Amino acid sequence: MKFETKRFLLKKITQKNATEDYLSWLQYFGKDGQRIIRQTQNSKKNLKQYIKFKNQKTNVIFLAIYLKSNLRHIGNIKFEPIDLIKKQATLGVLIGDPKWRSKKVFPEILNCLELYLKNKIKIRKITLGVGRKNSHAIHVYKRNGFKIIKDNKNSHIMMKKL
Repeated sequence: MKFETKRFLLKKITQKNATEDYLSWLQYFGKDGQRIIRQTQNSKKNLKQYIKFKNQKTNVIFLAIYLKSNLRHIGNIKFEPIDLIKKQATLGVLIGDPKWRSKKVFPEILNCLELYLKNKIKIRKITLGVGRKNSHAIHVYKRNGFKIIKDNKNSHIMMKKL
């Protein structure tokens, strides 16, 4: 599975992506002091096992985001679970490389993947969870068509219809 946008190449993530850089991304804290990724892997070995496990599942699309210019791995995007009966998928995205945050990576890759999800596997709804204090992410998701559908104590559930 491979996708291309103007600036990015998206390919199935592999155990080779389990690098020190990737591990460091999982330790990232937002401006509010909250850890961005709740569940973290604490070693390359654990990260490789996690990637292998996710790639064996049939209801997951897990892609590494690379720069087309130099094939540098800058983040990941994952749809899990994908429910073909309900025609919906849950989205998770991590722009790990700090140099690429706030560079409009998400809209570019989402646009590309939405076409695939809608036309090839007939997904009609994408949901995601985001921390209530992560105002930047909430703003980005809203700008890209997501709406808050559920408000929990610490997070929002957002949804976009395709």
